[in-house]
Amino acid sequence: MNETHADFLTLLAGIIGILIVASGIGYVLKQRIAPDGSNATIENLNARILAWWGMTAFLAVAFLAGRIGTFAARHPHLTVQIVPASRNFSLSRREADIAVTVGRPSKGRLRAKKLTDYTLGLYASADYLARMSTPRTHDDLRNHTLIGYVDDLIFASQLDFAVDLPVKWQSRIEVSGATGQFEVARAGAGIGILHRFMAEDDPALVRVLPEIALTRSYWAVWHESHHASRRVRAVIDFLDEAVRDARSCF
Repeated sequence: MNETHADFLTLLAGIIGILIVASGIGYVLKQRIAPDGSNATIENLNARILAWWGMTAFLAVAFLAGRIGTFAARHPHLTVQIVPASRNFSLSRREADIAVTVGRPSKGRLRAKKLTDYTLGLYASADYLARMSTPRTHDDLRNHTLIGYVDDLIFASQLDFAVDLPVKWQSRIEVSGATGQFEVARAGAGIGILHRFMAEDDPALVRVLPEIALTRSYWAVWHESHHASRRVRAVIDFLDEAVRDARSCF
């Protein structure tokens, strides 16, 4: 381990230590003052602490991505699972004003606007393909390390990509987030089902078996009580304009 990596791990450990203390403080404050979630200041504090946990998890995944392929190669009979921290925000409890979701919600007093369809395909790094060969047929995938979601942690049926593929997809490296899967594939650990708008223009990645493609949709969702809110409408209009201008990327 070089000095830069050692410094990074020391920083990460320090951040985690601070977050553990902060999480404990946030928990005690909520239990003693407003266990029903009625104190906006405490709820905001805990939401920010959770957001920092998410960012810390992303840093950890980015650090591991370049090394997880080596571990998987050394231990071919193990399935590796990486689980970045995540949470669902409640629009009804005002934990967020707007959510961008995969698929349209079917429950709750929510309004939704479709932003765009997007495409996913199979991608691997050029280094990985040079080392392991490029699959030419669906059957060739059986000889490759495949990257996908942690099955038990898929929180929306639309993210269960494997069920819609024309091949049997058995992930050997499982990561519970699209960004983490992207980084692991980009680092040369295997073949992943990646978002086209993330992977297509990355010079480190190559699309394989391009006839295999999936389509999903992004939706902007907000609570119906915000329907007349100008600030919510402004953000939704901005999101709609942004994806419309970049439609070809999806």
